[in-house]
Amino acid sequence: MKDRRPKEELETAPAELQELKPQPQAGDIELWFFDESGFAGPPSVPYAWQPYGSLLEVPAKRTTRIKVLGWLTQDNQVESFNFQGAINSEIVIAGFEEFIRLRCPSSIPRIIILDQSSTHTSYEMLAKLPVWEPRKE
Repeated sequence: MKDRRPKEELETAPAELQELKPQPQAGDIELWFFDESGFAGPPSVPYAWQPYGSLLEVPAKRTTRIKVLGWLTQDNQVESFNFQGAINSEIVIAGFEEFIRLRCPSSIPRIIILDQSSTHTSYEMLAKLPVWEPRKE
């Protein structure tokens, strides 16, 4: 995804992140990292140690894949939402709306770090940023 991001931003991002990391301990900001993932129940056991000539069987049961939206801080605070179905911008936006509802108000700025996935950079998601960003009077 490097090719989707301006080179200057790609070069300055690590330094900007390093500058942000100590600020939560000082009480200046809340710093959260966000991503989403999916989990399935059937075990994935490609190999196992067993006596020669014996067969090791692991019972498997089909389950529904569970998707998770998750926010994590450096001091291991977690906020997560589980659901079934596809992860798309609509789901991510709904998750952010709920995160904001549960975590507001905050007396200090809240910064959420995202990667450049298509659900994070969609037109729908970018259109919500002005709504979520604090107004500067």
